[in-house]
Amino acid sequence: MLISRVGRGAESAGTPRIERVSVYGGALQLDPTTACAVPAPSRRAAESRGSLYVLLTAASGAPLPAALSAEIVSAMGETYYELSGSITRGLRAALLAANGRLFDHNVRSDPAMRLTAGGICVVVRLDDLYIAQMGPAAVLVGRGMDALRFPDRSVWISHDAPVGADLDREPPLGLRKDAEPSLFHAAYRPEDLVLLVSAGLLREASDGEVVAASLRTDRDDLAQSLTDLSNGRDLDLLVIRPARQIPAEESQSPIVSTPSERAGALTAEAPDFPEIETLPGVSGGAARDLPLRPFDRPQASQDEPESTERLAFELDAESELADDEEDLVPVSEASLADADDLETEESDLAYADMAYADVGHAESGSADRVQRAASSAPVLRDVDLDDDSELLDETWDDDVEGIRTPGPGMGRISEALAQGARKLRDGTEDVLLSVLPKEVPPRPPDVARPGISLGARALVAVAMIIPLIVLFTVVMTRIQYDRARAAQYVNAVEQAQYLYDQAVRQEDLQLKRDGLYRALDVVDQGLALTPDNVDLLDLRRRAQHQVDQVEGVQVIYNFARLYYFEDTPASATDSSRVVVHGKDVMVLNRGSDRIYRFYLNDVGDALQPTEANPVVLRSGDVIDGVTITDLVDLGYMASEGSQTLARFIALDRGGSLLSYDATRGMRVQPVANADLWLSPQAIGSYFGNLYVLDPLLGRLFKYLPSNNEYVKTPLDYFDAALGVDLTGSVDLAIDSNVYVLYADGTVKKYNNGIEVEFGMRGFYGTMRSPVAIFVSGEQQADAPGYVYVADAGNQRVLQFTKDGDFVRQFRAVESEPFMDNLRGIYVDETERRMFLVSGQHFVMCTLPPVQ
Repeated sequence: MLISRVGRGAESAGTPRIERVSVYGGALQLDPTTACAVPAPSRRAAESRGSLYVLLTAASGAPLPAALSAEIVSAMGETYYELSGSITRGLRAALLAANGRLFDHNVRSDPAMRLTAGGICVVVRLDDLYIAQMGPAAVLVGRGMDALRFPDRSVWISHDAPVGADLDREPPLGLRKDAEPSLFHAAYRPEDLVLLVSAGLLREASDGEVVAASLRTDRDDLAQSLTDLSNGRDLDLLVIRPARQIPAEESQSPIVSTPSERAGALTAEAPDFPEIETLPGVSGGAARDLPLRPFDRPQASQDEPESTERLAFELDAESELADDEEDLVPVSEASLADADDLETEESDLAYADMAYADVGHAESGSADRVQRAASSAPVLRDVDLDDDSELLDETWDDDVEGIRTPGPGMGRISEALAQGARKLRDGTEDVLLSVLPKEVPPRPPDVARPGISLGARALVAVAMIIPLIVLFTVVMTRIQYDRARAAQYVNAVEQAQYLYDQAVRQEDLQLKRDGLYRALDVVDQGLALTPDNVDLLDLRRRAQHQVDQVEGVQVIYNFARLYYFEDTPASATDSSRVVVHGKDVMVLNRGSDRIYRFYLNDVGDALQPTEANPVVLRSGDVIDGVTITDLVDLGYMASEGSQTLARFIALDRGGSLLSYDATRGMRVQPVANADLWLSPQAIGSYFGNLYVLDPLLGRLFKYLPSNNEYVKTPLDYFDAALGVDLTGSVDLAIDSNVYVLYADGTVKKYNNGIEVEFGMRGFYGTMRSPVAIFVSGEQQADAPGYVYVADAGNQRVLQFTKDGDFVRQFRAVESEPFMDNLRGIYVDETERRMFLVSGQHFVMCTLPPVQ
């Protein structure tokens, strides 16, 4: 496990923090190149294209080599930042570049060394999150208590190794050239937690568990949490944490205090206002105790009568407090905890002034009531007097009730209020008279406004006309565009129909095929303009039917399902070998390193039922003291030449030849000079001799039998002076000649080590990911038969003569998808049967006769 933190030392307030976690087989992956933030080449590119984050995760079991993953990540970054405009288009191009690099690597590599991967690109730009995804990878966005996943559904999360239609719908990187990524867009918030995660972890844990584990910032806690969630599975994770915020100063609780000496000085410097008569009976020298809850109502004495005057005073006080409630700020209980220690004489006077302003004049015996009202009044917050900011208005809580105090009679209250209002009015008039001028100043003369010049009017007219011209231009352009599209559609239909008619009249098959493909190209262009056009769709069906006839396509409508393999191949590129001899059927599944044995019924159209396990050999079995490690290929050795024992044979990469017959069962035989092998790919037999193909070593070994064993030093089938290149070879078949199949679809034929022409004449097009080759007929010179190639990428089987002439091709009807994932083939032309291994299905179909 590796946890890597990026940018820890020089973080800024706006830079996201990146952490990388990688586990493969429980081993540490030091400084993984599969997860990183790709830096922009310039500041301008970073501002316009955002920040690019990349995660690559293995889909085929083995981790990507560091050099290969670094090359792929570099290609993705260069591709994305070189493009301008749409960010989504740049992400799509980046993933397609990664797919192309990995696909090219697989084409040049031995099938056992081919790799597939999941890839995901994320771009964070301002408030947007852009995502591109392929294969077993996903993005989680932790937002508050929610966890969003992109994509929300994926076959890679529900299945460990998808096959068939699921794999075609969501292919990983490196599987095929024409794959397309999934694209997403979401809003991004600075506090979001973004995770780029492999699908294996999401199969073991929920989205919320993964996000919760990723919230741990301690290195050890994060490592332990992810290890517990993965249950021993491999995982890749890139965490984009929110930017580290600059810690704000701790807010201070409000402090209840009285005005300080500085406050008194500021008050003294304030402008003079009309004096207001001091409330009789109020003394500024006596300190008062503030209640613990300043908003509690004082309890009235039980002996005090509830007079009508008192009730009226309470109603007036409550109404005045309700009117001013919106302008006051509530003060919490905690802020008044030390109120008793902060009371001063100035605070008493301040409270008295507030009570006077609310109540007005009162009788000399009402000092106690005013004092209680002041103690229940809002408390001033402590402010910084060094600033020139004004004091904030204080408000009450919503549940605060009005102050209830016993008051004087209604008449005295009215008289006190009227007297205070008169004094306030007189003082205000004196202030206004002192500052206002004694005479009204003369009115300034009217100045004629300058008129708008002719040039200015012309500019205004031009400014109004320009939008109209632009609008007119846009409308006319749209009209012309629609007319051009309509004309293109009409031309496409007419041109496609003309090319189709010309093609079907051709007698030369090559010219006919070329004309039909030109017609299909024009039809596709027309369908791009009008996808639902009935005429073009009908013309396309007719043209495709003609192409199938020219290219010799024969559709297989019925398949007999023989067996379903519960074990899955290690990857979609793993092939299988089918060998049939009489009623005995042996199948090697290279992905799971298992050999199955079946028996055909008397008719030969189904397998005989068996209660025993059909697996006769698997990786890890111990035979004659030898542990089976990696099964390379399976074949049948006839009793010919010096070989007197007919049996099935299988080759183990460790250098052992496994022999199986019904009487002696499975036995192990050594093979000479097995330590010379680098990567054996296929075996074959002819006239008792054993052939081993090693593409990486560039040699085809020929072993001669000795007492039914192969312990002699092997011979080279090819003369080294000829320089035969076996790089990229995937399979071979032998009759009296040797046929070698290459990954690019090339088939080469050799006789006694000398190349013989195999021109593949009459075959148009190219193969994609061919996996197996088979030659039918007796193993004799000039024996009748055909050469068959399983073209997995195009979901078909091709048939050639032994001289290299194209005969026909077989495709499955859409309702029987048993050629979607071809892995092995065997043809019995005598019984007109073709056995196929497609994905996890072992099927058989009837071979149509050659016309």
